[in-house]
Amino acid sequence: MLKSAFLNKGDINIIEEIKKGNPLVFKEVYRLYYAQLCRFASDYIEDADEVEDLVQDTLIKIWDKREELAITNLKNYLFTSVRNACINRLEHIKIVQNHKEKNISEIKILELKDETSDNDFIVIIILLMKQLYVFFYL
Repeated sequence: MLKSAFLNKGDINIIEEIKKGNPLVFKEVYRLYYAQLCRFASDYIEDADEVEDLVQDTLIKIWDKREELAITNLKNYLFTSVRNACINRLEHIKIVQNHKEKNISEIKILELKDETSDNDFIVIIILLMKQLYVFFYL
């Protein structure tokens, strides 16, 4: 019953009901789009559990900010929100990975310092600085 009434409403009416805090309408949006959004997000993120968390978090953020919604096409908004969340997650993963690699490099330098003379260490630092310059500026 709710589904047929829901589908007959236009996006603007659905959004207005969500803005008003109508949990039944939001629950129906969640039910109708959750699986589609998960499949979409899995094109970006491989881990199924992470995909589900990301989609759920995105939908919760929409509910939490429902009074501020300024959209006309609900489906486009949902998919764009999930895509942006995926991109943000991938960027976060990349930053974490870069920090891990940096820490590993620092550990290797410290290990090399124990094994090398001061002159060798200076050469190693110069070579690493050149690599950093290439990485950040080229």
